[in-house]
Amino acid sequence: ETTCKLAVLPYKKFLRFLKSLGEEKESALLSFCVNALVPRYHALDFFKLKHRSATLIQSNFRSHIAQQLLKQKKSRVLLRSAQRIQKLFRHYKEHVLEKTAFQTPFVETLQKAYRSHHARREFRRIRRMRREGYGAR
Repeated sequence: ETTCKLAVLPYKKFLRFLKSLGEEKESALLSFCVNALVPRYHALDFFKLKHRSATLIQSNFRSHIAQQLLKQKKSRVLLRSAQRIQKLFRHYKEHVLEKTAFQTPFVETLQKAYRSHHARREFRRIRRMRREGYGAR
């Protein structure tokens, strides 16, 4: 059994090294490189692909979870906003009703006083017109 350690050289140095070996040894070394390194390269490629896929799936899942949390947060904010608006409107409505209920007797009194004042004024005007003779026609 022979153990072979292959040092990876830069491409130009590797080509010079192959030429210095001779044709037979060069083809043997190339076939060894192909047989030894290609499966490792493919395994490394498969590992990289598997790692990239897992990373992509995890990234998409985290993005999905973040979007769901954001939607929940937005819906909670919208719900709270709607509840606050409704609460303020109810309070305003109660306040207006209270105010009108409190003011109703006063308003009625004022309206009654105005109507009686207006009626007395109209009555005086008609009486004055009759005295002066305008109403005898």
